[in-house]
Amino acid sequence: MLVRRAARAVGAGRFGDAAGDLREAVRLTPGHAQAAEALGVLAEHEAARHAAEGRHQEAWDCYRALLLKDPSHPRLLHALGLVSYRLAATVPAQGTPAGGAPAADGTDPGAADGRADGTADGEDLWHWVVGCLVPSLHLPDVWDAAAGVTGRDAEPPRVAAARAALTDRLRTDLRTLDQTHGRSGDEVDAWTVRLGMEVRCAEAFAEDEVRIARPDGTSHRLVVGPALERLLRTSPPTGELSSWQGAFQYAVLPWRKPGPYGVHPLTHALGLFEELGPQRYLLLQGRHAAAVSALETPEGRRPTGPGSTCCARPSPARPPNTTATRSGARRWSA
Repeated sequence: MLVRRAARAVGAGRFGDAAGDLREAVRLTPGHAQAAEALGVLAEHEAARHAAEGRHQEAWDCYRALLLKDPSHPRLLHALGLVSYRLAATVPAQGTPAGGAPAADGTDPGAADGRADGTADGEDLWHWVVGCLVPSLHLPDVWDAAAGVTGRDAEPPRVAAARAALTDRLRTDLRTLDQTHGRSGDEVDAWTVRLGMEVRCAEAFAEDEVRIARPDGTSHRLVVGPALERLLRTSPPTGELSSWQGAFQYAVLPWRKPGPYGVHPLTHALGLFEELGPQRYLLLQGRHAAAVSALETPEGRRPTGPGSTCCARPSPARPPNTTATRSGARRWSA
């Protein structure tokens, strides 16, 4: 009865009433799959409405809560990255740029009027920007959805050009942020270094059809970098996050070690998830002096916070009901 009443409320435009009925249905019957699925769709609709009406902090709260339940969801990654960009670009106290990159569908986050005075501060928001927006730009589902909005086909050359333009604009904003804080761009905590690490990881994941299982038996294309992985790992523990972390470790297991034909780009990328990931990245970039200088940085000056250090990898035991597609792995690992 509650689900039917929620459906009528949605038809009448009373989304708050519908959400209340669906939450009550899930509370009374925890295994009510229809109510849980409808509640998720309604929550995403509510988040999108907050964003469209300029309530970006509320949208951020909603999208973050949804992503923590399904961390590899392409649409949620793009939406949270975009709304984080809109919020981060409006925090002058952190020295953040005034602009922001447009979304894949062409909307511009620089028009935001929200403030990051609630759940996350400016520094945290930039971690979410880099951690969510960069992977989302390498997921085909995001560009297919953008094509449906813009009416332009998601042809590979067009997608590559748009992705490069968006990434360049983000890099410009982050370079400004580094300059504001007196960073040259060679430090391990420089935002441009963090962005470079995310882009390298995203490109490596995009080369192979790596998939990560979901609890419902379906799977998502997996594209993730060290920023998002750390944000998820340092978030309050939940069953969904624990399941995702186990599925992530299993999905990337074939690329953990070099194979007989050399080191796969994804193997190099996974090294960037480690504690010395920024130094590894600088070495891979050929910036040897910066890497050596970073290794000699006193312990007390090492960067801290949600985007700074990486814990040891958990055991990659296969989680229940987990499947992963790993095309190309056999070329590189025995």
